[in-house]
Amino acid sequence: MFKGTKDIMFKTSKPMSDVIKAIEDCSDFIGNVSVSESGNISTNAARFEGFGYDPEISGFVVDKGEGKFFISIHHTSKVGVLAWVIGICFFPIGLLAFLPAYNGNQTMSVKVDQLLNEVKHTLNN
Repeated sequence: MFKGTKDIMFKTSKPMSDVIKAIEDCSDFIGNVSVSESGNISTNAARFEGFGYDPEISGFVVDKGEGKFFISIHHTSKVGVLAWVIGICFFPIGLLAFLPAYNGNQTMSVKVDQLLNEVKHTLNN
């Protein structure tokens, strides 16, 4: 229900393998991150779990050539059935059941942004 995407493009003299390593090394912000050789980013978003929603984080990294790389990370907070039931049955006060999912998504957005900035900083040094 609540979604977001953070993108970054940067230029570095380092190869794709170093970019992948930098993403995995800077993963403290969002949890255990793994990046496949094809550039798919996956993580266990369990640290963002809360009442009534399931967090998901995924993304990809693309080598655009000439040292340019594009990283995109998507984050989603899927509202669970219990939160929907509470929201509908106790409308309008029940809509507060969606607040944890919204807050979780905002937190994920900040942490993903921190991750991308740290990766860019690491590769530009």
